[in-house]
Amino acid sequence: MSHTESNSWFSDQLVGIQKGLYAYILTLLPWPEEASDVLQQTNLVLWRDSAKFQIGTDFRAWAYRVAYFQVLAQRRKVQRDRLRFDDALMQELAANMDREAVYAEEEALILQDCMKLLPAKDRELICRRYDAGVSVKTMAADLNQSPNAVAVKLHRVRQKLLECMEQRGSERDSR
Repeated sequence: MSHTESNSWFSDQLVGIQKGLYAYILTLLPWPEEASDVLQQTNLVLWRDSAKFQIGTDFRAWAYRVAYFQVLAQRRKVQRDRLRFDDALMQELAANMDREAVYAEEEALILQDCMKLLPAKDRELICRRYDAGVSVKTMAADLNQSPNAVAVKLHRVRQKLLECMEQRGSERDSR
């Protein structure tokens, strides 16, 4: 992979985990402003050390580990605060959040798979409502249906998605 391709891949990976990385840091630090600062510091360290990352290994795990150490460094800087969590609790919170992040990613993938199984009209209905944020009233007008009919249809499609996700989640958990 060329240097330009490598930088592009790295940038795509980094941008893709920003929300999750911020949420992870926020679980370890009490103030959003402090978490934002640590996120920026983490991004700087990740870019500075990008040559050390080996493509093909788990980028998210590496980035979260860097963030964890940046949180510890921040905590050492702010030791004068009265309310502090001990390091054992921090490690437990970090491990729990890591498991939750993996679970959330798995759930998102299951939802994507279940969406693909829906008929095109149902998929379009869900996408218009939740991705595009179109109101039920507007959708009803566009479809020449009553808002109640559209709401009932959305409910039925959501129910199908829920059943599909529960089934696939059960399959995943039984492995």
